[in-house]
Amino acid sequence: MGLFAWIASLFKKKPTTIVVPNIPAVNVITTGGNKVNKYALLVGINKYQEPGNDLQGCVNDVMDMAELLTSEYGFNKDDIRILTDARATQQNILERLEWLVSDTKPGDLLVFHYSGHGAQIRDRKGDELDDHMTEILCPHDLDWDNPFTDDMMAGIIKKTPEGSLFEFFSDSCHSKTQDRGMSQNPHYKKAKRIIPPPDIAWRGQGRGLKVKKFGTKGFNSTESGNVHITDLKDVLLSGCRDEQTSADAFFDGRYNGALTYYLCKSLRKHPASRVENHANVLKGLISGQYDQVTQLSGSSVNINKAPFTL
Repeated sequence: MGLFAWIASLFKKKPTTIVVPNIPAVNVITTGGNKVNKYALLVGINKYQEPGNDLQGCVNDVMDMAELLTSEYGFNKDDIRILTDARATQQNILERLEWLVSDTKPGDLLVFHYSGHGAQIRDRKGDELDDHMTEILCPHDLDWDNPFTDDMMAGIIKKTPEGSLFEFFSDSCHSKTQDRGMSQNPHYKKAKRIIPPPDIAWRGQGRGLKVKKFGTKGFNSTESGNVHITDLKDVLLSGCRDEQTSADAFFDGRYNGALTYYLCKSLRKHPASRVENHANVLKGLISGQYDQVTQLSGSSVNINKAPFTL
């Protein structure tokens, strides 16, 4: 190589190798320059203390949701709590919900997914029966005299500050009556229905009482089809209407709740809004010939944002 050629070679740029470190996923997303911390509590109950009430797809539901949140939506495994079967007692659920909402700051996203039995009973205030029904979730150790009511849930949600969001998925039934027949759809294995003891059921019979729904206590609401526009501090996607049951069904060689199965299927497509997600789930239920109609409740602003965003 001549002298001038050697000098010219010194000024040529050499290709640069960039080494990208393996950075672990962080439980933060960015919206408009603001960090959003995300936390989740997932509860799935197949096994109940009361004989004859066991289900089959609820544990699969929450494990599927956990995988989806971590693989598709950037949730950190350390910020997800899971309770299943005998560990999903009322005390443990309430303690984990307190963990979920404790120290919540504006910009935090909180997710609660419940898969199991739900019911409606006559509301009781002290020793007197109130004038309406109340929805309850049914933990493993369900106590009909001390149930997990909408009032308790509303109190938990109210602890969250403005600027945060509580996103609630309820794959359960909220049954007004006990005399509904099981669906003839061959997909059904068992509807998620639990029958109260006769004395509890008697309190709510034949009165046409208004139902207090989970997540709506103390808020105004208007209904448009299966979407309920509210001034809530949370967004609720529930498995069915008041008078319906939610299916515990067989899909792809295993059991799932029908709501959760179609919910995960929709979320993997990253729908543009919660309204679109709701429509996808409803379309799936209809195509599968399920007679349950999923319901969406939340503010007009929140339901028009993408799932798991503020």
